[in-house]
Amino acid sequence: MDEDIYELHVCDKGRWSCVERFRSTERDEAVNEANRYFASPSVEAVRVIREAFDQAEQVFKQKTIFRNAKPKTDIPSFSAKAPPPRKVAPARAAPAPAKPSPKPVEDAAPIGSIRRTEPAVLNATFNFVRRLVIAATIAIVLSGAVFLAQRLSATQHLFQNIAPEALNGAVVLLFIISFFISLYLFTRTETRARARAAREAPAAPPAASAAAPVEAPPSWSDRELPIGAPEAAPPPTLAEPEPADLPAEPAPPPELEKPPEKPLVEELPAAGSVDRETLLRFFRDGMMHQNTQPFLAEGKMAPHNRFGCHLFLLGAGKACLAASRSDPAQLGPVLQSALELLGTDAQRARSFIAKEDEYAKDPKYKAMIQVGYKAMDRFMAGNTGSASALGQALKAWNTSDTAAEAQGDNIAIMFTDMVSSVETTQALGDQGMMKLVQTHNLIVGSVLKTHRGHQVKHTGDGIMAVFPRIADGVAASCEIQRQIAEHNRVTASTFLKVRMGLAVGQPIRDQDDYFGTVVQLASRLCNCAGEAEICVADAVAEQLSGTRRFSFTDSREVRLKGFAELQKMRFLQWSERATASA
Repeated sequence: MDEDIYELHVCDKGRWSCVERFRSTERDEAVNEANRYFASPSVEAVRVIREAFDQAEQVFKQKTIFRNAKPKTDIPSFSAKAPPPRKVAPARAAPAPAKPSPKPVEDAAPIGSIRRTEPAVLNATFNFVRRLVIAATIAIVLSGAVFLAQRLSATQHLFQNIAPEALNGAVVLLFIISFFISLYLFTRTETRARARAAREAPAAPPAASAAAPVEAPPSWSDRELPIGAPEAAPPPTLAEPEPADLPAEPAPPPELEKPPEKPLVEELPAAGSVDRETLLRFFRDGMMHQNTQPFLAEGKMAPHNRFGCHLFLLGAGKACLAASRSDPAQLGPVLQSALELLGTDAQRARSFIAKEDEYAKDPKYKAMIQVGYKAMDRFMAGNTGSASALGQALKAWNTSDTAAEAQGDNIAIMFTDMVSSVETTQALGDQGMMKLVQTHNLIVGSVLKTHRGHQVKHTGDGIMAVFPRIADGVAASCEIQRQIAEHNRVTASTFLKVRMGLAVGQPIRDQDDYFGTVVQLASRLCNCAGEAEICVADAVAEQLSGTRRFSFTDSREVRLKGFAELQKMRFLQWSERATASA
């Protein structure tokens, strides 16, 4: 457990609530803030709790590091069971006892099924709803008064020259304006009142502020401390070890040698610690969101989805470092903490991070990384909907091979069309034409499977398909024409004549269909092609300029229907020899 979060809990009028959270480096600030709340007359008790994730048990655990209370009898206990009274040595401090075996924490839950009450959030929600109700009441009273005034005989003459429709619209407008003005005024008044109360709050008593917080016993199950100032650790030189404790002396050194091992891998400067905690909070919110729960079975995630989470976190970590302008070399230590929450040990986490450049070359992996990057951007900007991004990304990760790819990188769009389909139908009849269409579909479908393509839909006499890799789309186009030429060569019936168009870009995806300029361009280029020709956008040839696998004609400009400007296109030259897929 290498990352802590400190929570400040306040007991006010017999009820505990979590009022603030602090980072792992703000422990002293948490205790000082607890003392400040304790000075308030209405506060009965305060406590500071440290929360961390236990990698071995896969649960979030808590322990109390500071607690103070006023002399009242009805202060509720924060935990279900009070701790046994501690014995104080009369003259000298005894040696530190051997660590007891950890007890199971009753309220800890496995990852994926964490249930935590957030009183501070509930209080803020209640205050917001209360302001809405008050503002709506004032708006109803004002607009209702105007509405009734036009109905009363005493004031009806004031509205004689106003059309009823305009008057009703004015009433609605009055309601909206008065509602938002009232809501704004109430919000500003409450904000100023809270700020004034914070400034006028008395300082903490000397006795309370002088109490220095001390770590609670090492066992996570011992979560309670006696009411009052925290216990001070006994000085190590006050007592000599007794003979009975001598056999236990060799045991502590191994415990003391283990903690330094982890910082050798994960120790970070102060900036890296902030980035790491931001990533942990982002990931924990995503894991607890309802969109992610279908991918968690009894708190565990399938290996395929866990790898998708790794890629998602890789993008989120890069966005976090970019936003804080931290050294990119800190990505490894920052990301490793989050990966360990998924059960990935340090060695495997380092191996994954070392392959970052390799993963970025795969379109599907790269798309998942980009989704994580964009989600972290929204999280850093304060967008509360960013927590749902992990579940949505995992859904796309499991939907199809092209689901995530189409969201972040250029893809190839291909259209096929049977030339002179109307004339062919008149010559062969509907049944004959249907057999020709089925032959076209069989050829195209088999080529798509071997070239990682995905058929989007039928377009009547052809199909629309997408390819995550541009080279696959170009190779598939050549292979389709080659197989059609082979079919025509061995078949004595009417020739199957097909033309094709290919473009590259980032279309807009809506469920299982694609839209946008690149789709329209591929369709128009298909219409420019002739029998057995493949017409491609100039961008296709430019992106494949580094390979000699394909041959294109010189670029030319054509006017396409619906496009205001001339478009550059080329013809893809194919031969009847088989083209190997990438």
